[in-house]
Amino acid sequence: MNLQVTSSPDKKSTDQHQVHVEDFPNPQAFLDGPKVGPDCSQLIFLKGYESTEWLKTIGAALTVDPEFWRRHGPNYGQEFYDLPLLPSYCHGIVKLRIITILNSRIAGTSTTVERWRVDGKEIIRRHHIKLEKKGSEGESIIRQLYMHSESVYTVEQHISCTVVQKNNGWAGLIWLDFGKTPLPSIQVLSNEDYHSDMPDYCIPVIQPQIPKAALIYPLSEIGPGHSPNGLNSRMTPSSTQSASLLPTQYGEGLKPLNMRISPLYAMSDIFRHAAYSSNQMVNMLTLNIEEALRWAHRHEALSLSDLQFKKDILDEHAAYLEEVVTFLKVGSKSWTVLNPDSSGAPNGADSSNTKQSTRENMQKAEEIASITQAELLEDFNVLIQRIEKLAARCKDGTDIILNRAQLRESQKGIEQAAEVKVLTILVFFFAPLSFVTSIFGMSFVNVDWKIGVPIYVAISVALAIGLGIALTKQVRW
Repeated sequence: MNLQVTSSPDKKSTDQHQVHVEDFPNPQAFLDGPKVGPDCSQLIFLKGYESTEWLKTIGAALTVDPEFWRRHGPNYGQEFYDLPLLPSYCHGIVKLRIITILNSRIAGTSTTVERWRVDGKEIIRRHHIKLEKKGSEGESIIRQLYMHSESVYTVEQHISCTVVQKNNGWAGLIWLDFGKTPLPSIQVLSNEDYHSDMPDYCIPVIQPQIPKAALIYPLSEIGPGHSPNGLNSRMTPSSTQSASLLPTQYGEGLKPLNMRISPLYAMSDIFRHAAYSSNQMVNMLTLNIEEALRWAHRHEALSLSDLQFKKDILDEHAAYLEEVVTFLKVGSKSWTVLNPDSSGAPNGADSSNTKQSTRENMQKAEEIASITQAELLEDFNVLIQRIEKLAARCKDGTDIILNRAQLRESQKGIEQAAEVKVLTILVFFFAPLSFVTSIFGMSFVNVDWKIGVPIYVAISVALAIGLGIALTKQVRW
């Protein structure tokens, strides 16, 4: 996207700020295209798995920090443990997450849900290995896979952004994991043979600023029998992600003049799209958590596992949102300070007018960046608060289930103690009697009943008292 300034030939009318979109089929076409300069800023979108040739071409033409390419890699930071970085070393690079919610056509079972939760990382690892071996340009990249229920799962993808200055102008690089290929179904990702030709329904990310902009699909992507304006246009069998349409729909709600002079404002809709995505995920998790709590009295083990799994997701996502907030507060400064020579003044203007125009542009750019920064910080801070409250609800639900289980075990212990008490009372009377009866039942000699009965009673009482005291002490212990 070229954010250009055009002047009228007669220099009587004011300059026009326009947005011009171009697609480049190969790196050479990009080199032959418009150049970044004082009157032209650019937003460059890269989609999906890119070839080394493209990365080298763009990196050399715009002098891109190699750290930008490295951080977008799927395994970056895992082998050196250097992420997240400290705020002062972010280099103006930010990585945003887009969570896409999908509904599986084939509902699984609780066993398959647990298996996919355990094997999710391995499935993604095989997906990355396949991309590297196959090396197909433009294929979508998936970072994480989360199975939330028998029919609902989410995939996580990234958007990396940075701003570079070149020739008294600037260019914003936006690398999306969303490629030309739609999201594969969970069966395809897990290499399962059944129903692999039936893609799952994709829930698009809703963008309120542009009415139904995220719900507009290319006609070629609409499945047979589905009208683009009908009820089924929101979920097409092609599973097209709304984020893959960002390059063609981007900037419709932004002002071209403000986009040209403020990189943060120009790329603000990328942050908003990520915020909308996180908000939809939080809404979905809220319903799932409420359902797990509602059925906790019948399926304690399943509800407990589900709540713990969702709390881990929420905690990890909250940490990511805090990184974005830190970038907006500290790291985005390199996006708001423009080159003072980038005035965008009309050709032929004298130096005094140029300096005045430069100061005005700088002041306006700072004002726009400040307003944009405040709006974005408010959205992400609200998301963090919602996630923290939801994670606390998961913890409270987990504690309630565990306390209920402990209370039930205590009740069982009390009932068992009562049963032992009754048994002790019975033993207190019958054990000595049976012992004495067995002794006097041995007919060795004939004993007169006047002498035998008192002896029998005395021995029985003594044995009963002794055994009763011993058993009572053991039960108390």
